Amino acid sequence: TLDGPGCALDDCEVRHGIEVGHRGAACLRGCEVHGKAIGIAVHGGVAIEDCEVDGCAIAVSLYGNAAASLRGNVFRRCRAAAVVLHCQMEAEEGAVLQLAPMIDESNGIEECARTYEV
Repeated sequence: TLDGPGCALDDCEVRHGIEVGHRGAACLRGCEVHGKAIGIAVHGGVAIEDCEVDGCAIAVSLYGNAAASLRGNVFRRCRAAAVVLHCQMEAEEGAVLQLAPMIDESNGIEECARTYEV
């Protein structure tokens, strides 16, 4: 688990998934993630850039409306969805939910069952 603003992973290969804790992390850059139920689980802010996630059920799962940014990644052969966002909205009339994650157009999604799920 990466859990702190000074934590980072660069140019790595992972076969058991990556988790970013509630305190977030600086970045995940140039990593390859293969064949896990959830490739990257995000609970806090992090920049995920130029990573490849292949053969996972879900490439990136964002929990609690974390301020994560996704740029230049490739999500391939995801059995459920490329990106899943889990967040809560207040049960009040007129409540508004402003999504914190930034998902850039530069991400490539190939052969995934769904692109995004909220």
